[in-house]
Amino acid sequence: MHTNKPCDSIPQSLTFHADYTKFYVLGTGNDKIFQYTMGSTDISGSTYDNKFFSVAFQDTSPQSLTFNADYTKFYVLGATNGKIFQYTMGEDFSGEIYVSIEC
Repeated sequence: MHTNKPCDSIPQSLTFHADYTKFYVLGTGNDKIFQYTMGSTDISGSTYDNKFFSVAFQDTSPQSLTFNADYTKFYVLGATNGKIFQYTMGEDFSGEIYVSIEC
């Protein structure tokens, strides 16, 4: 990845879409998830999609990111509040909080 691409100063989690066309970086520096499109052969040719989702309103120290099997929901483990947050995936990588549970 090129250094001029948006990313977090403290990346915590990296996860790939099931078809490996997209990947997502979660960080605690700005509490956002950034979406990227994979390069044709590897991650070095990836491009930032100009899409991000902030989890700062729910937790200011997100630690981990994962998706459900059909990528309609994503989950963030928050260290500040000790909760797991579930979001519904939107068309443009927007999300809305659905539920949170205590860890």
